[in-house]
Amino acid sequence: MRKPTRQNSGFTLMEVMIAASIVAIMGGLIYGSFGPMLRAKEVIEAESEHYRAIQVSLSRMGREISMAFFSNDFDHARYRDKSDAPTFFTGERDHLEFTSFAHQRRYKDAKESDQALFDYHMGRDPDAELDGNDGDVLLRREKVVLDESPDRGGVEQVLSEDVKKLEFEYYDSEKKEWVEEWDTRRERDRLPERVRITLTSTDQTGKEVKYSTEARIYLRLPIQHS
Repeated sequence: MRKPTRQNSGFTLMEVMIAASIVAIMGGLIYGSFGPMLRAKEVIEAESEHYRAIQVSLSRMGREISMAFFSNDFDHARYRDKSDAPTFFTGERDHLEFTSFAHQRRYKDAKESDQALFDYHMGRDPDAELDGNDGDVLLRREKVVLDESPDRGGVEQVLSEDVKKLEFEYYDSEKKEWVEEWDTRRERDRLPERVRITLTSTDQTGKEVKYSTEARIYLRLPIQHS
């Protein structure tokens, strides 16, 4: 048997170039096949995260609203009349401020109860300069001390950056209709039976999509302390 010589024991430059070209072509074909799948996967994951953020916001708002309460028994020496009552429910079409039993203590022995003031509205992100978000976002403010200055204090945070519009409706069980305003500090002597929350967002194509839920309020009549 003839032993291989140095002349035919390796590949020529032409053979190496042909092999490299074949590998490159095969790689391009494979990427062309899987590229759309990867992009579709990224779109689906982004849509899922977007939907999850909206659902979390609706769920949290619904839970806190369902535990809303108010009372007409308060220190009249400190608070002049009903319009200054420390517990209340003031709802507008795009803004809701109310007291609720939904506060959760996060620290052991914290001097807090389950009562707190909650405030939902659209506004500028407090960290807009850091996040680069120059549009309005859904904000949630919580204040654990109920006092004569409900509009000041508390902790404000972004509940969702994906929301473009916030809407509330309040169901009047006596009139059997939905209304756009509700204020226990003025003409109302009870809470609405239900609150409809509607969040408007945009999907991956830029189309507006509305998400809605209803929160049923259980303590509709003012709490009486005896």
